[in-house]
Amino acid sequence: MSTIREDINSADELQFKTEKKIRNTINFNAEKEKREPQLQAEILKILKLMDYTRYHNQYILTLVDYTRYHNQYILTLVDYTRYHNQYILKLMDYTRYHNQYILTLVDYTRYHNQYILTLVDYTRYHNQYILTLVDYTRYHNQYNLTLVDYTRYPNQYTLKLMDYT
Repeated sequence: MSTIREDINSADELQFKTEKKIRNTINFNAEKEKREPQLQAEILKILKLMDYTRYHNQYILTLVDYTRYHNQYILTLVDYTRYHNQYILKLMDYTRYHNQYILTLVDYTRYHNQYILTLVDYTRYHNQYILTLVDYTRYHNQYNLTLVDYTRYPNQYTLKLMDYT
């Protein structure tokens, strides 16, 4: 059984690899489209990385939200890893309608009576950014509800985390 220190090191390594992958994607897009250095700098400013680790049960959630202004592309990567059983869940659905951007990610896995439901709803409307993440796990009749609400509005960042067991 791994130690907490090993888990922390693994989490750091996962975060580094994820951030490197996204930065490579940004650099690739910038080179491909021959973007100006000033615009690329603006893109890098928008890159946000959140890492939520629950050590004893070893839940690691890494969320990267990358927004490209001009033409308004949104790339979101969600990586959910449970170390001992090693679950990695990725799914993306992107909808644009009347200048409202909605990104919904739903991934449902059932394995050995373990139920994992992950829902990400990302809405952009009039420069208001709202990200809601709900992670619901049922295991041996124990219910855990984790809610992360991340809001960006006029350069104000708010992060709320609730863990209900």
